[in-house]
Amino acid sequence: MSSVPTPTTSPETPPVPAAAAGHDGSWLTRWLMGGRLRWVVVFFSLLALVVAWGAVLLELDSKRQDAIKAEVRQNANLALALQEQTVRVLAAVDQATLRLRDTVREGRFHLEDYARFANETGLAPDILTQLSYVGADGRFIGSNIDPGGDKTGHVDLSGREHIRAHLQPELVQAAAGQMSTNGLFIGKPVLGKVSGKWTIQLTRKISAADGKVLGVVVASLNPRYFEEVYSRVHLGVQGVVTLIGDDRSVRARVIGGESKGLGVVLAPNSYIGTSTVPDEGFNIRASAVDGVERIVAHHRVGSYPLLVLVATTTEAALDEWRSTRMVALVLTTLFSIAVVGAAVLFLADVRQLEAKNRALQLSEAQA
Repeated sequence: MSSVPTPTTSPETPPVPAAAAGHDGSWLTRWLMGGRLRWVVVFFSLLALVVAWGAVLLELDSKRQDAIKAEVRQNANLALALQEQTVRVLAAVDQATLRLRDTVREGRFHLEDYARFANETGLAPDILTQLSYVGADGRFIGSNIDPGGDKTGHVDLSGREHIRAHLQPELVQAAAGQMSTNGLFIGKPVLGKVSGKWTIQLTRKISAADGKVLGVVVASLNPRYFEEVYSRVHLGVQGVVTLIGDDRSVRARVIGGESKGLGVVLAPNSYIGTSTVPDEGFNIRASAVDGVERIVAHHRVGSYPLLVLVATTTEAALDEWRSTRMVALVLTTLFSIAVVGAAVLFLADVRQLEAKNRALQLSEAQA
């Protein structure tokens, strides 16, 4: 009689499903079922976007500041170079006024000295249009283009500011802002009664040894020369180069390569409206005339009461930076789209995995 085999399992102890054996207790299942992985993905995606955009914006701001600083350096260097060119002309003319003053004071003046002193500067007649002598009564005596005063006559110039500054002491104080330390007065542009041209008048008083006023030496400069020099500097359509006195009166100005504003007096709230303008410096400000923001650098012309201002628009200074900004923003935007797209796809895969996991658990439970 054969024996009946002993069953290996008891009907009362069914097999344990895989899920019950610990699969649903794994860390991945807990994360997936708890939804924490979604928040991790969202957090790190947002962190990546914040870091990327923050770094790009900080770098763009740094590049912008570098562009402004570079423009300031450029304008300051141009102002320095142009004032050196200007001071050479003024120094040569100033020397001629000193020669004529000393000759008259010492009583050894001759009519041919007008032309001789003017020609020694190397600036006559295009730049130094006239070197003349005005008497103590304010009347024209002679010049290098009219030595005896026969052509124009002894016209009365006593009403002109550059003459009154020396002959009428009460005006000297009012005009002191345009008197250099060595006694040279630099007047506003005027239409010459003798030359018939717009000129900048440089004048110096002639006094005898006993202090008696003998007259005034007048050197007439053609402002067109300075405008031609300044127009060669390419600063853009709205770039400005200005030769201006401490009295805020424009001696020469070039805007976008064209001469404009000769003789204009700037408002008290202008760039040099205060009486404490340093010999050199810069500022970024909107123009009171056209409202355009400009980067302005200035430099004093030697020891003379004049400043050279060089100004370029902030917009022009940032042209290259704006191109860099556009590229950086486009690339960062593409990166952001890629990060968001990757996060969305990953979360979609997670949802599919969760669905499969739930289906597997349900299948195992049913089994």
